[in-house]
Amino acid sequence: MPPIHFRRLVAVLVPMLFVAEAAQADPVSSDVEGARGLLVDIRRIVVAYEADWFVDRDTLREIHPTLLESVCRTSPEGRAEARRLLDEQLEGVGEPEVLYERAGRKRTAEVDHALRLHRQKLALEVAIDAAPRDCPFWVEAEPGFRGRQTDANRFFFSVETGGVVQSRQTDGTFTFGAGGAGRILPGYSWDRLSLLAGVEFGGGALFEPGSDPQQLRVNYLPAVPVVLRYRKTAWHYELESGPVALLQFGDTDISYGVRVGLGLGLWALNTRGILPWVGLIMAYEYYFEGGGRPAAHFFRSGIRVGFSWDP
Repeated sequence: MPPIHFRRLVAVLVPMLFVAEAAQADPVSSDVEGARGLLVDIRRIVVAYEADWFVDRDTLREIHPTLLESVCRTSPEGRAEARRLLDEQLEGVGEPEVLYERAGRKRTAEVDHALRLHRQKLALEVAIDAAPRDCPFWVEAEPGFRGRQTDANRFFFSVETGGVVQSRQTDGTFTFGAGGAGRILPGYSWDRLSLLAGVEFGGGALFEPGSDPQQLRVNYLPAVPVVLRYRKTAWHYELESGPVALLQFGDTDISYGVRVGLGLGLWALNTRGILPWVGLIMAYEYYFEGGGRPAAHFFRSGIRVGFSWDP
């Protein structure tokens, strides 16, 4: 038997150990970021369709193109990691059929949670299996896929408009009217929390108090809103504040004030690269005395529609 030289053995084994360590430490090899982005999309798509989900085969056929728009852009490592992460979530949940029987054949929150996770797993498996056959050749799969059904972990623009009913209280007198506004808010979103700030210009008409016959006074209402948005799977919740200003048709003296507001929005699925939503808003504005006008309180509520665009 030939002698084993210690130096030669070390020269072979040490590089092998470094290669093994590098493979374990390389985050791209498992593409955790891409897996998380894919799972966010799968969950959003399943939730959007689950109200009408009756026969698995029919619903999966309907959502198949939408699923592939995310799966095709996820690396093979990200797809495999998404499977593994979803299996981990399913381990402690149990089968929805078993939970349904255990609950006395009732759809409890536990049953619905298990059913949603199993539908996500089914949708993921079907889409991954179909990807080699159905993915368009021009769509590139890349590590770090961030998701198409979310604006998380990126810079984006929120473009919004809507209409409101409003009332103004000045010197103990209330007046009522309606109006609308549009705004553009650049922002950045983390996993669930977004911070936005931008410009808004709106206006509206209020009945002029004490006028006979009743006349309308047109108000112009520019603002610089700052919005903190918390997003769940399909809904988001907003807290808003910022400076506002008031000027009127025929009277361009400016009154200044501040706004606080709340918002609630429901997201639709990605359409041609944008994420649309619709929601409700409520706001209170206080205008300080100035511009030849007394202090005033404004109350607004209405509907707002918007979309998030990732440039």
